[in-house]
Amino acid sequence: MLGHHRVLGNPDKISSVKHLEDSKEGVLEVVPGLEGEKVVHIAAGAEHSVLNGLVKTWGWGEHGQLGLGDTCDQTSPQTVNLGQEVPNEAAKIKVYSGSGFTIAVRTPTVLSQT
Repeated sequence: MLGHHRVLGNPDKISSVKHLEDSKEGVLEVVPGLEGEKVVHIAAGAEHSVLNGLVKTWGWGEHGQLGLGDTCDQTSPQTVNLGQEVPNEAAKIKVYSGSGFTIAVRTPTVLSQT
């Protein structure tokens, strides 16, 4: 599904899917706020997700793992402030996540002088 961003969810937790309440099968839902975004990499924690290009996080935020400076849950992707702006061509960012943490690793790249 290149070019489409969807999330696999539990129908019991998705209010817009009332007709599937008896089903225990997962449901693919469109991820709100990602229309037109280029997703380079995605990492899934136990109850939150992270993607990069810009770094965006959403999901359960109880431990501050969304990197937004608070412990609020987010139902749609929120852009994480990584501090100093670095042009996309000047650095590579990889994101990793686990049950209660997220790590963003920024690696500088050498730009050609030609």
